[in-house]
Amino acid sequence: MFKDRQVAAGKLSGKLKDSQSRDFDAVIAVTFSGLQTAKKVSEELELPMHATISSKLHVAGRSELEFGAVTYDGTIWLDDAMVDEFMIDRDFIREMASETREKLRKELETHKVATKRDIKSKNVLIVTDGIASGMQTSASLGTCLKNGAGSITIATPFISEHAYENISELADSILYLKK
Repeated sequence: MFKDRQVAAGKLSGKLKDSQSRDFDAVIAVTFSGLQTAKKVSEELELPMHATISSKLHVAGRSELEFGAVTYDGTIWLDDAMVDEFMIDRDFIREMASETREKLRKELETHKVATKRDIKSKNVLIVTDGIASGMQTSASLGTCLKNGAGSITIATPFISEHAYENISELADSILYLKK
């Protein structure tokens, strides 16, 4: 698809520059793997970057099955149908999310990524290196909504059709290179 994340980020930045219909106030990274992409986009667009880093929540013993995601600030995004199908206890989810949140906080300290920028009424650009299920992006989107973002645009080199359908209901716009 793309040679590497830097090439994808460069192409994404170019598309954003060409089609930028609104002025963005900040770039927000979603995952640790997407930090490179978000950093490159923030540099190209000359915008500050911070993170709402999230981590997937998996069905026990089935690492390929995600039922949700949690962000560093505790925002939890769940696929309720999957939670019901696998009869995942809500107390278990809260406990798992709490443990995951602490791991994320420790990793954020290691990476020295800013997480506390004021985004109230700001136009934010959520950037990630690709969206398959959309769980992590949805959780980060939830954090931005909770913090009063004025508008939210998602930019990614790749997004699955399923994720696009789910996320497009929440984001103001989605910009992608491949679907």
